[in-house]
Amino acid sequence: MAEQELMKIKVEPTKELFVYILTRDISHQAAIIELLDNSVDGAKRVAADATDLSEFWVEIEFDSEKFAIRDNCGGIPLQVARDYAFRFGRAEGMERIPGSIGQFGVGMKRALFSFGRKYVVESATVKDWFRLAVDLGKWMEDKDSWDFELAEYGENDGTLEIGTRIEVTDLIDDAASQFSLEHFRTRVENEIRQKHGYFIAHGLSVRVCGSAIPSHQWQLIADDQFAPEYRERTYNGSDAPVSTRIYAGVGRSNPSDAGWYVICNGRLVLGADKTEKTGWGWESAEMDAASGTPRYHNQFARFRGYVLFDCDDAGRLPWNTTKTDIDPDDTIWLDARETMAGIMRPVIDFLNLVDSESDLPEAERRLTAALAAAQTTAIADVKNQQKFRYPTSPRPPRPRTVNIQYRKEKERVETLQEAMGTTSARDTGDAAFEEAYRRHVEDE
Repeated sequence: MAEQELMKIKVEPTKELFVYILTRDISHQAAIIELLDNSVDGAKRVAADATDLSEFWVEIEFDSEKFAIRDNCGGIPLQVARDYAFRFGRAEGMERIPGSIGQFGVGMKRALFSFGRKYVVESATVKDWFRLAVDLGKWMEDKDSWDFELAEYGENDGTLEIGTRIEVTDLIDDAASQFSLEHFRTRVENEIRQKHGYFIAHGLSVRVCGSAIPSHQWQLIADDQFAPEYRERTYNGSDAPVSTRIYAGVGRSNPSDAGWYVICNGRLVLGADKTEKTGWGWESAEMDAASGTPRYHNQFARFRGYVLFDCDDAGRLPWNTTKTDIDPDDTIWLDARETMAGIMRPVIDFLNLVDSESDLPEAERRLTAALAAAQTTAIADVKNQQKFRYPTSPRPPRPRTVNIQYRKEKERVETLQEAMGTTSARDTGDAAFEEAYRRHVEDE
């Protein structure tokens, strides 16, 4: 039998498949946040102190005709642009930015492809600069090459402003429609305030369509009477350990803000989560009421929990690739969630005590009054590991009460009132109950 010629079967992906996969599961709002992630990483890369970003800014503009983002966050080095930044995924050999949140994985390409059909990227560092212009339609038609061509590039002689500018035009229909809506702009502003509040609080200036985004600090009630629970732990196992900080306590009563917040390298991944995912509703046959956790109810509207994961290698953090959720199977996350469920319990018990005060006269609601007068503090100011603490009551707990209401003829009530020596219909009803209780319960 003659030896057969080796036959290869084509398995390389198509451009259409890549564009479809990259863009199908991410919203335009989330894609904008990913572009901002890249700007934050650029600022952290060149900043003298990564906790002081006050010299950096990002401006985002969009309408029905175009999308644009520009920053002064260090720029993309020419060599990085040529070899790494526009690759589909994080290429081997690319320098890792310690504590990164974006690092040119798929975020930039995903955003550009989902917004429109033409885009321009211009960037300058202290050393060099480049300009890239891409017509997505023409690139898709070229079946033989996946490369982009730089339109211009060179050395920076000091005359070019350092930073990056990206502009997308020829928008796809749904992007053009959303970018023109006031409601969409408001959602983007709120999302940036929450997702990047940590970096804004550390000085980064972000503007959306001309509006400055205010800082948003994570806070808990803490003063001489109240103390939040605070735990630390470090997970080793590689050259880039993961440090974990977990806080649980109470804040101002607001159902929309209550729940757990999960933050990876300063970037919010989950906000105000009230689901089993973060330990709510962990009750089973093996758990007693004191060790389980209830499902969320608005009586827990003061609960706040914060979990911060930090690692120089972003790949070790327990988030998904779009940074919109946690990885539920990540071993570090699973261990941290056990801790979260455990330290929820004393806070929940305290909030149950506060709820029980609703049956008391206002003057006797001591815990409620203490909460109203308490001060809040940023979680960053909680330095030492500690247990949850709240003021204990010197007054023995009063039994829960219920109202008893009934209507009787006025003349008969007045006759009974005179016979019992009471001065009002309410006092007469109380006295009648006590007399009936003695006769039917205590005298038996």
